Amino acid sequence: GCGHCRETGEVSQHADEDGVEGAGPAEMTNHVRPRIGILGAGQLALMLAEAGKVVDVDIVCAGQPGDCAEQVAKVLAVDLEDAAAVAAFAADVDLVTIESENIHADVLQGLNLYPNARAVGIAQDRLLEKRFFHECGIGTAPFAAVDSLEDLARAMEITGLPAILKKIGRASCRE
Repeated sequence: GCGHCRETGEVSQHADEDGVEGAGPAEMTNHVRPRIGILGAGQLALMLAEAGKVVDVDIVCAGQPGDCAEQVAKVLAVDLEDAAAVAAFAADVDLVTIESENIHADVLQGLNLYPNARAVGIAQDRLLEKRFFHECGIGTAPFAAVDSLEDLARAMEITGLPAILKKIGRASCRE
């Protein structure tokens, strides 16, 4: 196998179709565990960290000391509203995921993030999300944008009653 690839953990062009370079068990047991960073350290991060152990993945969470995920994973103190702090956290892991969509999409730009920042931005805005689903041919309950009392009356004609009125955007985050 390629010495450079063994040292850096990269997969070379001469690896087989499964991405395995070496022929012997010694090379296969010297693998480097992937390191996944989770933005957030609550219950979902805890469950992801537990699953990470099963599939031999290192998990590190960005959150605050005492957060739920600290029971099973390393939690680093990171201000999730500070783009530089989030980028520094992301630089120390192989890829980043989010615990919830309630993190500013602009903080996520440029990260090796799954799902990507565009997907998170869509998920943060319920109207944008519904419109995106329609563009993709995914059915949703009837919906309408409401910016005024007149819009509300029109929306009730479109959706019928009973209806649910939701705030657009990151309702559960600090603004």
